[in-house]
Amino acid sequence: MEISALSVLLVWSAATVLVVALIAFAIDLSRQAEHRAAPAFTGASAVVAPRRAAAVGVSTTWLATSLLIAAIVLRGVAAGRTPWSNMYEFTLVGTCASLLAFVLLNLRRDARFLGTFVTGIATLFLVLAVNAFYTPATGLFPALQSYWLVIHVGVAVGAAGIFTVSFLTSSLQLLRDSRDSGGAIVGRPGWRWLDNLPTAGALEALSFRL
Repeated sequence: MEISALSVLLVWSAATVLVVALIAFAIDLSRQAEHRAAPAFTGASAVVAPRRAAAVGVSTTWLATSLLIAAIVLRGVAAGRTPWSNMYEFTLVGTCASLLAFVLLNLRRDARFLGTFVTGIATLFLVLAVNAFYTPATGLFPALQSYWLVIHVGVAVGAAGIFTVSFLTSSLQLLRDSRDSGGAIVGRPGWRWLDNLPTAGALEALSFRL
């Protein structure tokens, strides 16, 4: 198998693992909502099960991130250059940056409530990259063979990945604030999972730091 083909296979593997993480995080978020809505305490299992699902989500997200890093490295080896010189590679590296921002953030604080949304959008980006943006691994035109391409695109793609997590956090902050204010749409029972998020102020502060 060629190196470039192996890279694509690893991208698909990362996307598949992210789907597992997405399901685990969604189960965690929904079960917490059900537990909060229960009229009385129903036992230790009601609390342990959601957190176990979140732990599975974090572990599989780490695995998916590792697979994606391997895919990006192999893409660079196949092309003989830094792997962020076209839209396909930009999407891969940006997605990897967002996943890294999420898993590293979880080492400092419990941000597993973001898991459903980070893994969901990461899966979407990876599938989009392979199906819509893929180009064969080749070298660069002479006009693009500059260290400035490595620097400015590298910084841009890293920032885009971190801003993706910040964007998701800000979106959740707006939804939480609307629910706390008695919004007609997010006040419905189907939006009860918003009660499991940090306060709107805490979400705003986290987004600002990112």
